[in-house]
Amino acid sequence: MSEASPEPHPKRWLVLLAMTGSLAMIFLDITVVGVALPRMRGDLGLSESQAVWAMNAYTLSIASLIALGGRLADRLGRVRCFVAGVTLFAVASAACGMATGPVAFLAGRVAQGLAAALMQPSSSSIVVDSFAPGERGKAMGVYIGIPMLFLALGPLVGGVLTEWVSWRANFLVNLPVAATAIVLVAKLRPHERRVAGDRIDLGGAIWLVAALGLLVYGLQEVGRVGWRDPLAIGCIGFGGVALVTFIRNELRCERPLLRLSLFRDRGLLAAAAVLLCLQFAMSGQVLFGALYLQGALGFEPARAGAALLPMLAPVVVVVHVAGRMYDRVGARGPVLLGTGLAAIGLATEAIVMPGLTYLPLAAGMVTLGLGIGFAMGPMNTEALNRVGSEARPQVSGMLSTVRQVGGSVGIACFAAATGATQLALLGEVPGDDPTFARATGGDLAALADLASDPERLAAAHSILARSVAAGYAVASVAVLGAFLFALFGLGRSRPAETQRG
Repeated sequence: MSEASPEPHPKRWLVLLAMTGSLAMIFLDITVVGVALPRMRGDLGLSESQAVWAMNAYTLSIASLIALGGRLADRLGRVRCFVAGVTLFAVASAACGMATGPVAFLAGRVAQGLAAALMQPSSSSIVVDSFAPGERGKAMGVYIGIPMLFLALGPLVGGVLTEWVSWRANFLVNLPVAATAIVLVAKLRPHERRVAGDRIDLGGAIWLVAALGLLVYGLQEVGRVGWRDPLAIGCIGFGGVALVTFIRNELRCERPLLRLSLFRDRGLLAAAAVLLCLQFAMSGQVLFGALYLQGALGFEPARAGAALLPMLAPVVVVVHVAGRMYDRVGARGPVLLGTGLAAIGLATEAIVMPGLTYLPLAAGMVTLGLGIGFAMGPMNTEALNRVGSEARPQVSGMLSTVRQVGGSVGIACFAAATGATQLALLGEVPGDDPTFARATGGDLAALADLASDPERLAAAHSILARSVAAGYAVASVAVLGAFLFALFGLGRSRPAETQRG
């Protein structure tokens, strides 16, 4: 393979359309499930634990495999891997949309995550290779910006489809998008590139999958059965050992899956830690926020999806302001402002949730969204600016992995905090009523069964609200950690001073 950049593709904007559509599918399927989940639980017979896996099986697969997906794209060909990923994503989406039970549905979600990990690194490389250097900034802005819009609109789209069509439509809608992307690639034939002889660190991939899988499973089980369960504690312990082994091997490996040695730069390490903490806090919002809105406040899916927009919409708007702010003053100012606002927003939501009113909650959402918007973009840009151009693809891949890890662990910790609080509060209620217990976990059918007993229904709403609020409190602590990482890990340099070519 020649190291020279290929000529710009004559139909590069159509290539960009195909790549943007594929990324929009990936992003949409992160947020679309949360609002649909309460109805999916009834149709598929999902337990509380399986309901959490309905979202986390997808994000965990991406987190574990996206670095490997980037390596496979380099080795086997980016266009080839992209087409394989889109095809698998379509098949997996169809499997989810037609599933009749938990096993088939969760298997489809895992396959969706595997497909996303395969096509996302390929698609970004195809976009860069299709455009001249002077056009790449604009192209990548479109490539990221439109899918970010779909990420924000995901809860609303999911709510509308679930309420007025079916929750299955949230997955089946991917099929025409995937087919369009495949047809466009076949007709346009984007530039194909491979890295000959680049050894793939399969050992590192196996350790990473084992570490994240065990840690996330153990944390979610803690929420279901408590901290005294030996299986849950054992999974967390073995997951920690596997993670330490992965880090040690990656630092020693000549061609590692992730170049963790780059994190010897204190600023880059701080940037990764901030992004991990922010994604940790955000990912649980869509799932447990939707659970609260539908289970505790009684919102229908479309209304619940719209009710989550005050959190997500500001991110899309403020990210442009934050980018200009970064160009003027560097990362430290906007990131400290953003993480501070995000921590205040989450703490506000945790405090007001037991009151079972929406408007104070919306105020917390807006504050959180503003904070995420100010922090995310500058932090990502700062991380890429801290290394030379030859290392930026590797850093970009590591940041993608870090964000997905933060999301998976965040959902698991939300589930652990919510479940543990629910178990503690149920222990204070006399008697053993399975319907009441399911209602406190957000089961819509169980809540409907309690409608004839207003006192019991109010008690179930209260336990559900206080349980979800505990998850939000944990998320606020994580964002406070992001603030401290930014405060002590980021210097006061301007972007021009950190740019390394």
